[in-house]
Amino acid sequence: MKKVARLAAVLSLFMPILFAQLGQYQGRLSRDDQKSFDGDYRSWVEARQTNNQDQASAAEKKMQEIMGKYSIPDSVPYDAIATPEAWSKYKQYRSRLSLVDQQQFDDCYQQWLNYERLGSREDILRMQGKMQEIMTHYGIPQSVPYAALITTSSGSYGGGLVNSWAGRLSLEDQNQFDDNYKGWIEARRANDHSKILAAQVGMQDIMHRYNVPPTVPFEQLASPSVVAPPYSNLKIVKATYGNASQRVNVTAALQRLVEHDKLDVVVNDETMGAGAGVRGKKSVTVSYSLNGKERQVTVTDGGTLRIPGL
Repeated sequence: MKKVARLAAVLSLFMPILFAQLGQYQGRLSRDDQKSFDGDYRSWVEARQTNNQDQASAAEKKMQEIMGKYSIPDSVPYDAIATPEAWSKYKQYRSRLSLVDQQQFDDCYQQWLNYERLGSREDILRMQGKMQEIMTHYGIPQSVPYAALITTSSGSYGGGLVNSWAGRLSLEDQNQFDDNYKGWIEARRANDHSKILAAQVGMQDIMHRYNVPPTVPFEQLASPSVVAPPYSNLKIVKATYGNASQRVNVTAALQRLVEHDKLDVVVNDETMGAGAGVRGKKSVTVSYSLNGKERQVTVTDGGTLRIPGL
């Protein structure tokens, strides 16, 4: 009984934002302001890479001014507002790395970010050396920002994808968080409401201890080995969830639910991992690629999203 009461108390605190995703901040800015923000974001990341504090501060100030203009909370990471277009000038260097080297580069980049936060100069230089060695091997200029070359579990490239939350948890808490995350994914596949909520509360408890805002997506704290989906011929190209006037990008969330080239899930706020703040009749529209053929399907709330269809 005490456990149920505690669960209810925690949910009453977090439910208003439990399913909020940082993707909600994409698309808020006007075209001109987004272009300016992307430029400042790129400058900020480049400055951090070269340890140019003055440049980083100047770029950060400009981004904060734009965020204030659109009433975006200061706690929202810049990564969540920048778009992939921030790195469009470096697109000719993407996809050059082999799968093994790409994974090594991504791992080195994440460690580099962690060492930056810790101020471990020797380790920072060591990670930079490894990334630069890989870049040299593929003929990529050293002036190209590391963040323009990293990928996420969904296979997307840099720009808006820098994870500033990873590496904060102790080993014990990280293992516990990962267990909850895996349970959360499985519960969403099975549409098991009680297990979904229990896993979310477990992760939110850990996030609260480390002062991580509850709006930060769980996958940004889970270990990469837990988040990364297995290789699949079924790729979710784009998926949005919501109503006619307000939709949330749930592409990555659905890709993680793919299993053995199949996706079978009941459409609602919990399984989509988003949309709790969206009212009215909702639906999910999914563009996907399977065995080289692209298709699109739309399913309303309460229906079953099944790919491939029967």
